[in-house]
Amino acid sequence: MTISETKMLLAVLKTAYPEFNKELVDDEHKNALRLWYKMLEGYTYKNCSEAVAQHIQKCKFAPKISEIIDIVKDIDDAYGFKKYGLGDEWQCRSWINLSENLGIPLMPWQVEIINKHPHLRSRLPETSQQPGLLKEAI
Repeated sequence: MTISETKMLLAVLKTAYPEFNKELVDDEHKNALRLWYKMLEGYTYKNCSEAVAQHIQKCKFAPKISEIIDIVKDIDDAYGFKKYGLGDEWQCRSWINLSENLGIPLMPWQVEIINKHPHLRSRLPETSQQPGLLKEAI
């Protein structure tokens, strides 16, 4: 997700929840934007905007970032995988095989689940095994 897409999500939240980040001054708004961007950059705008919409429909109060991420994890990703709690070994192996054979990149949530199976970690692409450097948003 890009910084401009993150701005759009925050604008939707501000519209739905007028008190959302109301007390923040200019520098704090930039920091809030940067934080939301860094936490959501591994997810698609489509899934994040759907998560925001679901949250707005169900909750009276503005979401925390973690609440949006939880909803995103319940939404199918771009390749049609459904996000399972811990993920069984068979599912993790199939994600790795698709990644290796078809060049489909693993999503951050998939890497997180695969890492819970120590004997599968060695099959992860080298770039997935190391935490990525967060880009500066602003």
